[in-house]
Amino acid sequence: MRYLALFFIFTTSIEGIRRKYANCFSHTTRKTLDNYQPIAAFELVSLQTCMLQCIEAPLNFENKECFSFTYDRIKHNCKIYDHDGKKVPAILLPAMNFDFYKKIHVGEACGAPPKPQIIYTEPDAEPDPTTNFAEHKNFHNIEEELLKATKELLNRRAAKAAKKKDSGQIENPKMMPIVPGKCETTNGYYVVIGNEILLPSGFDKNAMREFPGIEQGACASICSKEESPEGDKLKCNSLNYFPITRKCQILAVLAEPHGEGELVENEDSIYAEKFCLPKHPNECQEAEVFILHIEKRIKGTPMKEKLSQSITQCLEACLNEDGCATSVFDSARGRCLLHTQQVGRDLGITENTSGFVLIENGCYGKGKRNTEKVESPRDPIEWSPWSDCQFKLNGKAIRSRTRDCEDCEDFQYEECQ
Repeated sequence: MRYLALFFIFTTSIEGIRRKYANCFSHTTRKTLDNYQPIAAFELVSLQTCMLQCIEAPLNFENKECFSFTYDRIKHNCKIYDHDGKKVPAILLPAMNFDFYKKIHVGEACGAPPKPQIIYTEPDAEPDPTTNFAEHKNFHNIEEELLKATKELLNRRAAKAAKKKDSGQIENPKMMPIVPGKCETTNGYYVVIGNEILLPSGFDKNAMREFPGIEQGACASICSKEESPEGDKLKCNSLNYFPITRKCQILAVLAEPHGEGELVENEDSIYAEKFCLPKHPNECQEAEVFILHIEKRIKGTPMKEKLSQSITQCLEACLNEDGCATSVFDSARGRCLLHTQQVGRDLGITENTSGFVLIENGCYGKGKRNTEKVESPRDPIEWSPWSDCQFKLNGKAIRSRTRDCEDCEDFQYEECQ
C-alpha cells in the first residue's frame, strides 16, 4: 500500500510538471531538429522530464537558455537547444516518432526557478527594516551584475563585428549557410526523397512557378539557370519534383531555418535545395545531386573522421578527400565520418541512428578537374598516392601505387583494410 501511495505521489508530481509547463511550448508532431549541436541530450526520460530540463537549462548548463527541444516517443530520448529551430545551420526535418517543442512564453511562469544564492557577510549593525534590500551594502545584487555583464559582452561583440565588417572579414564562415546567389564554383542540390516544400501561408503565390511535363534533369536546369523554358526570368532557391506526374515546381524560398518554407513528408515528391558547392579538386557536373538520408549512417568503420559543424562542411571534407564516396554528419558530436562505400540503392549497408545525416557524394568517381596550374615533376623516388580500392587479387580488394624509377622498385600493392 505504501509503494502504491508513493507511485501515486510520483505520477501526480510528473503530471503536475506537464500541466505547469504545457502552455510554455508549442508542439509540432513528426518533426525533428538536426545539423546543430544541442545544449544536452538525455536518454530514457519522460516528456515531462525533458520539459523540465529545458526550463531549468540556465541553472544546469552555465546560463544557457533552452528555447526548444525534440522528443523521440519510441526511444524516449530528448535533446534541448539554445534556439527556436531557425538558427543557422540548423534544419527542421520531418521524422517519424519525433515531436518538436518550441518555447512560446519566457515569462516568470515559464522560466527557471531562481537559484539560491548563499552569501554571508557580517553586518555592522541591525538592518533598518525600511531600507530596500537591493540598496543595503551587504546585499549581493545578482540580477544587476548579470545585466551589466551582458551589456558589456554585447558591446564587445558589436565592436568586434563592426571591425570585421570594415575589414571585409566574415565571422565564422563555416557556420554560414552556402545559399544561392553569385556562385564562384557550380551549383549543387541537396536532395531529400519523399519530402516537399510548401509556401508559408499568406506568401506571394508568384514565389512558386509550376511546369508540367518536365523531366527531372530539365527541372534542375530551370532552377540553375533561373529561366523558364519560354525564356522568362525567375528566382529559384529550391524545387519540388513529382516523378509520377512529371511536374516541376520552382520556388523562390528555402525550407526552415534558412527560409520560411515548410518541409513536409510526401512519398510522391522529391525536394531539392540549391546551394553553391565549396571549392574542391573533383570533377562535378553542373546541378550535381547530393542525396541526403536523414537519421542514417554507414555500419562500417569510416576511413577518416573530421570535425564538422554543418552538412555542407562535412560534404566539403568528403569532396577534398581521395576515395570518399559517402560522408555522415554527426550533429550531436560535431564530427564528420568519411567512408569509401557507395550507398546507391543498397541501404543494407546503413543503419538508422538519431542525430545523423548521410550525404552521398554525387561527384565520386568522376575524376579530378584539369587546372591551368602546371605541377612540378615529382621526385623520381617519391611514391604516388595510393589508388582507390578498385582492384582485386585472389578475390581480395587491393590498392596500388607507383613511382618513376628505372633502377628500383616502381610498383607496390597492398590489401585494403
